[in-house]
Order: sequence, then structure tokens, then C-alpha cells
Amino acid sequence: MILLTGLRPNPSHNMRRLGSSRQFGGKKGFTLIEIILSIVILTVGIISVQRVFIGSLSALSVIENWDQAEALLEEKIWDIERGVKEGDGVLPSSQSNGVLLGKIRTYQYDLNIRAIDRESNFVEATLSVSWKISGIKRSITRHFYLMVPYAAWKTSTAWF
Repeated sequence: MILLTGLRPNPSHNMRRLGSSRQFGGKKGFTLIEIILSIVILTVGIISVQRVFIGSLSALSVIENWDQAEALLEEKIWDIERGVKEGDGVLPSSQSNGVLLGKIRTYQYDLNIRAIDRESNFVEATLSVSWKISGIKRSITRHFYLMVPYAAWKTSTAWF
């Protein structure tokens, strides 16, 4: 067995330190490639977060317009029902359309009313509220029924 004594490790073989820092000529630092790669990874991460943020803002705008249109639609239905009850059974014309004013934009509505049959005093109504955002048309439609007071129903011939 041979015993080697007095050998020391060569310091030039121990250039790699913990982490990604390097030691050249007694100075520590990062290489240019490591810095560029770090900047690219950081940029990709920031762009991804930004796209998600912009997408959520767009979805929030759609939800806000949808909510406003829904509220205007419900209000219009209640106005029609109130008009039938308080106006001695007077219904709006069988087809009508118009504009509803929202907080941010205007909405268009289309109303269609038809009698279900001659014997019952019920009518079917369809109300659609529509709006446009960035060239995309969106709409909400509700079907509902109205009971016309009997006296007004028997004297009206406009629905048949």
C-alpha cells in the first residue's frame, strides 16, 4: 500500500461555488447569458400575468353590462304588468320596440305579445334586450305571461 502525504488540493479546481456565482480572478458575479436568461423568464412571467389581468377586466365589463341589461329587462316587465293591472287591461301593441337607458350605454328592446287562445284571458309576451360591445351583439330574452282583466279581455278584439 502506498501512502501519499503532503498533497494538497489544487485551488484552480475549486472555482465553482454555491449558487450560480463564479469566481474569476478573485471576483464574484453572474455571466451575461445568465442575466439575459433571467430577464427573458421574468418578461414572460410579467406578460402572462398582464394578459390574465386584461382578460379579467374584459370579463368584468361584460358582466357589468349583462347585469344592467337584466335589471332594465326586469323593470320593463314590471312596467308592462303594472300597465295591464292599473290601466284596465290595456296592453301595449302586439309588437313594439324602443330604447332603454342604462348607466353607461343604451339598450334596445323588442316586445312581442300574442294571445294564447280566445277563451282564456292570458297572453304570452316575449321581451328581448340587446346591446353591442366592440361589434359583438349580446341579448337577453324572457318569456312571461300576463292575465288581462276579464272585462277588458271580452271587449277587446285586437288580439285575434
